[in-house]
Amino acid sequence: MAEVEETLKRIQSHKGVIGTMVVNAEGKKTNTMSQSKNFRADSL
Repeated sequence: MAEVEETLKRIQSHKGVIGTMVVNAEGKKTNTMSQSKNFRADSL
């Protein structure tokens, strides 16, 4: 699990990334992280 979290942190550090969303096999959100006030995970 630590490897996944490390990968997500690396992705979020890229310029232009405003957030990440992890979904399960059914497409349900399991985790969201945002770096912007304009990112609304609930609207996706």
